[in-house]
Amino acid sequence: MAEESHSTQDYSPANHKALNAVKRLKDRARYDADSVFAIVDSGLIAHVGFQTQGSLAGSPDDEEDWPYVVPMVFGRKDDTIYLHGYISGRLVKHLSHPTTKACITITHVDGLVYALSAFHNSMNYRSAMLFGHARLVEDADEKIEALKIMTNHALKTKRDGYDRWGESREATPAEIKSTRVVAVKIDSASAKVRTGSAKDDAVDYENEELNKRIWTGVIPVEQTWGVPIDSSYTQAQCKFPGQ
Repeated sequence: MAEESHSTQDYSPANHKALNAVKRLKDRARYDADSVFAIVDSGLIAHVGFQTQGSLAGSPDDEEDWPYVVPMVFGRKDDTIYLHGYISGRLVKHLSHPTTKACITITHVDGLVYALSAFHNSMNYRSAMLFGHARLVEDADEKIEALKIMTNHALKTKRDGYDRWGESREATPAEIKSTRVVAVKIDSASAKVRTGSAKDDAVDYENEELNKRIWTGVIPVEQTWGVPIDSSYTQAQCKFPGQ
């Protein structure tokens, strides 16, 4: 499988000013690769932030002179994140420059946390933030492998090891040529995780009137897979678990 579950890589920041250092609620921070990659590998969408070359030049009026954050399908191999898009797409075009920096985030919401004070309402979450430099994937074999990794990551559902790329009809030369793949090498990363119930001020814990009037606790949030819906032309049997 492309995604490696265990790694000795550690992204602990060298100091509190480091790019990936968690500044607030530091007890929620995780810097070991296993924690970071577990969040990444269980995500379906990555939000990819980058600056266009125009924005780096500082011209405020051009439509290209803005930072962009784009939701993307992705895949991971070791410490590299793969992304793809149409050959002339904005994201892959700009990330093809070897000096382009990218920030990639993946977030899971696991629960809504209800507190007595509106300022103590929260969410239980798992988030990962990755920083790295992008490059265009030009090697033909790596490009095919990256496309396979991204396809299988996005469409694995509950089937570990499911090879949707291998099951699909072979990609045509035109499809491969019109698709650009970029790789982002993870230079630094951090994860941030909240678990547990509501937390309020001590004085509010002791306020019986508040506690009788206002419910506090957690409503779990779960991602589930629904019942597959056949296409109008399929003649094959769906093989996913439970079907």
